[in-house]
Amino acid sequence: MRVLFLIRDNTLADGIARHILNISSFFVRNPSYGVEVAVCIAGGEGDLSTALRQADVRVFVIGGANGHSIRILGRIVGVLREFKPDVIHAHVVAFWIQVMLSIFYRHIPVVTTRHGIVTEDLFPARKPSFRRRISDWLVRRFPLNVKREIFISQGVREFYHGSAESCVVYNPIDFSPPEVPAHKLQRLLGVDASTPVIGTVCRICEVKNPPAFVRIMCGVLKRMPEVHAMVCGSGEEVYLEKLQKIVVAAGVEKRFHWLGYRSDAPELLQDLSCFIMTSISEGLPTTLLEAISRKVPVAFMETSGGLIDLARLHRTAGPLGIVVAAGDESGMVEELVQNLAHPEALRARSEHAFQATREIFALETVCSRLQKIYQGAVSGKIVPLIEHE
Repeated sequence: MRVLFLIRDNTLADGIARHILNISSFFVRNPSYGVEVAVCIAGGEGDLSTALRQADVRVFVIGGANGHSIRILGRIVGVLREFKPDVIHAHVVAFWIQVMLSIFYRHIPVVTTRHGIVTEDLFPARKPSFRRRISDWLVRRFPLNVKREIFISQGVREFYHGSAESCVVYNPIDFSPPEVPAHKLQRLLGVDASTPVIGTVCRICEVKNPPAFVRIMCGVLKRMPEVHAMVCGSGEEVYLEKLQKIVVAAGVEKRFHWLGYRSDAPELLQDLSCFIMTSISEGLPTTLLEAISRKVPVAFMETSGGLIDLARLHRTAGPLGIVVAAGDESGMVEELVQNLAHPEALRARSEHAFQATREIFALETVCSRLQKIYQGAVSGKIVPLIEHE
């Protein structure tokens, strides 16, 4: 059974790209699942296509400008003729690819994955952007032959009122990551190996709510002079300047480190004393789960999307880490200060989080669910899935 993954951008800074890399490379390593995968990237070359080739995954890089170039039409036809997919798994579909599939390739069954909550939907009072209006029109005018709709978390499914036939398939995480030398982060920061560092890895944008992280860390650094903070991720310069002004005003700029985008961010995670996520919404927080897979203590706010799933798991099978209500910045400061004073208890909690999440988010679990969904798409039947099977 041949499955073609569709994605638009070619960067591993995107959690969707890491999701596709994990799944496709798993199917390549495990041919007994009977799923032959190829990945079609609408954009140009990037670190995702490089990583896919290194994992022996077949890759088609179309080289379009986010799907807005009409030249993409001939190239996607060539991909479909060469690979001959039995199923198309649409993650993020470029404009002209959707048009082509809708008009000329409706005989190919499609599985879709909704990876998150659109920022504009989180703030309904805002007027939809021109791009969003065009996107909505596109979906109505050129619908895909969708046989199964997947949501990346129960929180996202509930937000969009998913149908009874829809299902949840989580982002898989590799719980046996390759070993890397310890204290790489501390060496990068130029501090002693024993220095506690609290950090986050994210795009510097509104939905990730970096001002909350900065304010929380300023509060922690003021009370714990031995602690350092770091942010790994890129964003608009104007936004970064505003965040840095908050740090300077708090007088802790010498212990607050801005690393920008780094391809080795997953390796740096393992040296954190705690990973913090303050996002307003996450489809499923891949980076937070990557921290858990490396047995790094985590802290997050119960906001929306996949963070709801993790908060529920925290209550039923936890504790997973430090969990506070949405917007409770002072509560998170208190929890961090108290927990950092007892590192052994914090490490024990991270070990429990590893055990509580390993089966649910494991590659084997996720790919087994996907295999059943693909088989159902080909046969035209809705295959029932047991939650967390």
